[in-house]
Amino acid sequence: MSNRPGALGNIAWLTAERVARLLLQLFIAVVVIRYLGPSKFGIVATVASIALILVGIQNFGFDSLVMDATDEDPPRDNRVLVTALSTRAALGLLFAVGLGVGAQFVGNDEIRFGLMVTIAVVVAMPLDTFRMALDVRRQSRVYVRRRIAVIALHVVIQVTLVLLETEVVLFLAANAFIAVMQYVVVAYPLPRVAWVGGFDFGVLRRALPLFFAAVAANLYLRIDTVMLTGLYGPTEAGIYSAAVQIAEIPGFLPIAIGATFFLDIRTAKGNPTQEQDVLTYTTALVTGTVGLAVIGLIVFGPFLLPLLLGEAFQESAKILVIYAPSMFFLGWGIIRHRWLVVNNLEYHSAIAAIIGLVVNVGLNLALIPSLGAVGATIATLVSYAMGMYGYSVVVPRCRPAAVAVHRSFARAPRAVLKLLKRDRTSVD
Repeated sequence: MSNRPGALGNIAWLTAERVARLLLQLFIAVVVIRYLGPSKFGIVATVASIALILVGIQNFGFDSLVMDATDEDPPRDNRVLVTALSTRAALGLLFAVGLGVGAQFVGNDEIRFGLMVTIAVVVAMPLDTFRMALDVRRQSRVYVRRRIAVIALHVVIQVTLVLLETEVVLFLAANAFIAVMQYVVVAYPLPRVAWVGGFDFGVLRRALPLFFAAVAANLYLRIDTVMLTGLYGPTEAGIYSAAVQIAEIPGFLPIAIGATFFLDIRTAKGNPTQEQDVLTYTTALVTGTVGLAVIGLIVFGPFLLPLLLGEAFQESAKILVIYAPSMFFLGWGIIRHRWLVVNNLEYHSAIAAIIGLVVNVGLNLALIPSLGAVGATIATLVSYAMGMYGYSVVVPRCRPAAVAVHRSFARAPRAVLKLLKRDRTSVD
């Protein structure tokens, strides 16, 4: 494995931002969710899920291509950035029009307002392109301080809204404002980009499989809350979303690990032994770090969740225990996706995501009417397992990812220790 400096440092910077987000999520769990109650929080969660679905689709799968632009070929890197920015901006405008029109047909006034303020989020989202370029260059510290400041501002705003006992629409507006600011601070000062002649249809064609993967993945990662609101009502969606928000706190770990070790995965390409070693190492890091978090959630969650959120969210504890193991599958899926992109096998991500989406929607339709939030949780766990792990077991070309998962349990402690010691050799 390579010995590039800065891996631990970059993970530390990425983790610093995610920890700040974690603290915000805990604050929201303790104060805001408790204040809003299941029904109103269900409305906030539904609007947030719709926004995340749109932003995920708007991403167009360019993140991995932007990460592949590493200053080794400046003209190519510029084409990737311009193509990503232009495509995301075009989709942002399309979604803005769709949200403006679609909101007029929504019966719930608060959800309608939430969709309208989401317009600002999709318009600002293209600026996030610059964040991925900084992450892969291990320069995350450039923007992390600013984002932490924005997160602190979010806390102040949320506290103020709770103290003033405001309506849910102001929480929706605050969430949209903070989302926009998170994108803006990444791009300030705006990096130099050569726009003339920068758009490349070849880059766009390569991103298409990733786009279909992004569409399917974001639908099946976030569709549960929307379907719960539609099939069972916002109260059940609030109970489910409160548990999911806590369970997904460890989600920053595989994202940070995957972004930091993307260059190592790419360097190992063409050497099957080294490639498997790097894949196993990164997967072991995910298994080790996420595993500790999942154990904590399962052991302590049922006791702490009702205490923190109130008796109205008693049912959320059961959801948390069922949902927590899905974070393993989510983390493994993130690492597998990075590896597939390096090997130009992006279409496997699309196929796996589509399978997961079909399973998730099908199980939601079957289970939500009778089981409510528990049914949505079971649907999520099963679909994650099939799409992000089962697919790798069944499909020969993706089997190295499954092998990495199987080996990761025994190697996780050593992988974490090697990272902490800044020793990035193999973990046989």
